[in-house]
Amino acid sequence: MKASDLVRTEQWFVKHGTKAVFFGRMVPIFRSLISVPAGVERMPMPTFIMLTTLGSLIWNGILVMAGYWLGDQWDVVETYVGFLSKAVLVLVVVAVVAYVAVRLRGRGRAQHRRAS
Repeated sequence: MKASDLVRTEQWFVKHGTKAVFFGRMVPIFRSLISVPAGVERMPMPTFIMLTTLGSLIWNGILVMAGYWLGDQWDVVETYVGFLSKAVLVLVVVAVVAYVAVRLRGRGRAQHRRAS
């Protein structure tokens, strides 16, 4: 990672951090991790608690209602949530691999230019 990447990420979080925390509480994997950038960027605690509460309330409300409507077939919810978690994990892995590939390709081009 470059310092410019961190600066861009911080700028993005300053601009979109409230949406990221709110929606992040509804997305598997990110649900647990969204607290880190919020803390690093020193999001005000009342704002963080409000966004966390609302996002979690919506996500958990959806799960509770789905379980209620499905009754004895509540395990269907677990199947779909498991699929969603795996899909998010695959997308994250693909994004990380793409990021690394772009960085390595850029580094290789820079070395090639210096050697020429």
